[in-house]
Amino acid sequence: FDKFECCWNGKDSSIMTGSYNNFLRVFDRNSKKDVTLEASRDIIKPKTVLKPRKVCTGGKRKKDEISVDCLD
Repeated sequence: FDKFECCWNGKDSSIMTGSYNNFLRVFDRNSKKDVTLEASRDIIKPKTVLKPRKVCTGGKRKKDEISVDCLD
């Protein structure tokens, strides 16, 4: 049984949820856009902004892209 939690910001305009492989997804309810982020232990400083990652849907992926198969 896999359990992932989600949370809303204080204004209920954004939702964040986790996934496998340390990926986080943030959904903006107003603009209907989302961003996928990867949590990493390489970043040691607190409150450091996570780097957005592009999602590759097929074929070869570039260095900073992640495969769509890594997401749920």
